[in-house]
Amino acid sequence: MQYKHQISEYKATEPSVEVNGTTINSTIEGTAIKTLAQGLLEKEGLPSQPDSNSWYPQQKWLNVLKEIQNKFGVGALKTIGKRIPETAKFPPDVNTIEAGLNSIGVAYRMNHKGGEIGYYKFQKTGENEGIVESLNPYPCDFNMGIVEGMAKRFVPTAKVQHQQEECRKTGGNVCKYKITW
Repeated sequence: MQYKHQISEYKATEPSVEVNGTTINSTIEGTAIKTLAQGLLEKEGLPSQPDSNSWYPQQKWLNVLKEIQNKFGVGALKTIGKRIPETAKFPPDVNTIEAGLNSIGVAYRMNHKGGEIGYYKFQKTGENEGIVESLNPYPCDFNMGIVEGMAKRFVPTAKVQHQQEECRKTGGNVCKYKITW
């Protein structure tokens, strides 16, 4: 997939990109910082409890995540990312680790609209291993948490390692995560 420009952490690719309320709610639901996150949503001009049927500017949501990182560090973002596979809805046919890792990209496309949104792609690289590549404006640690949460949903002993060859934190265009199970 070819993109017109670099996709950086915390910067929506286009002002028109939106995220749905379900995604925002499932991200903060059940976290220890839910009340703080709701206050940050309001600070950005978003409702503290977004309507699941409504769409909101992705940039405002990214600003909330950046503020969470500033207050609590990248570990908080990874923890929040891990919870998404626990709180988000997935089709009933997602019942293996491979199907789960493939579904991250599908769910991402279902929950974002309005222009170039980026992607998540899974590729199986061995009998019990694969790579998830992410190219989107969400922070690397948040994405790694999503991948780890999804992998462990199906195989609790799964391991996820960030592949250091390229990372958006250091100016790269993609982040890659190796999963073994």
